[in-house]
Amino acid sequence: MKVLTYNISWESMTGRRTDWPFCNNNNDPSNSRHYMHCVENIATMIDNNGPYDFIGLQESANYKLLIKQSATLQTMKFKAHKSGPEDMVSFWDPIKHTLVDSVSGQFQSGRPWSALFFEDNICFLNVHAGHYNFIDLTRHLLKVVMLLEKHVEKSKKVKPDFRIIMAGDFNNIINKDYTRIVLSSKKFYLNPTRFTTFSRMSPRRKIHFDHIIDTKATPTQIYLPITAKLTSDHLPVIALLEA
Repeated sequence: MKVLTYNISWESMTGRRTDWPFCNNNNDPSNSRHYMHCVENIATMIDNNGPYDFIGLQESANYKLLIKQSATLQTMKFKAHKSGPEDMVSFWDPIKHTLVDSVSGQFQSGRPWSALFFEDNICFLNVHAGHYNFIDLTRHLLKVVMLLEKHVEKSKKVKPDFRIIMAGDFNNIINKDYTRIVLSSKKFYLNPTRFTTFSRMSPRRKIHFDHIIDTKATPTQIYLPITAKLTSDHLPVIALLEA
């Protein structure tokens, strides 16, 4: 099972910042810094590394433009969510996974999360956490997991032992010594590999903020796919999980 998480940055997707080092609001579509070039580069990265079971994108303004550019995304179904000005979109392979329920919320305004429940008892949880310290982050994640447990108890759309695959921008490094995190009744497993998930254009933030964790087993592999051209201040992260 393959999962991709990527904070594609609203600045790169909209070009609304003139000082953005990637793509900005340059009015010339042929200019390398025009925001559509970032959209095209993101689509190319997605297409070159698929297929996927699930994709979680954060800061996904103009995601419909991205879908038009990506052959892979056009084969997947999606659900979008918004908190304040912040967009988030989650994709899934409709041949392998059938959506039966969903619930969404926010950690705070502008920091959304979205949970999709599937017939095969999987919950794909896409998160974009605030800039919390690690203790506060785990408290926020605990609240979300407990909410999901209560939701499942009432809806009965999936079994109580549902699997959670959590992916997204956690805005916090998880200590390399951590191999699991317990949130309510769910034990999440982490691959011990750590990367710098901020791009080389962000030298002051050389830390691993973007994660994919799973309640079934430790991800068998986690890696940074090759990006021919930079598109965001974050790097995409792919994990291979047990089916």
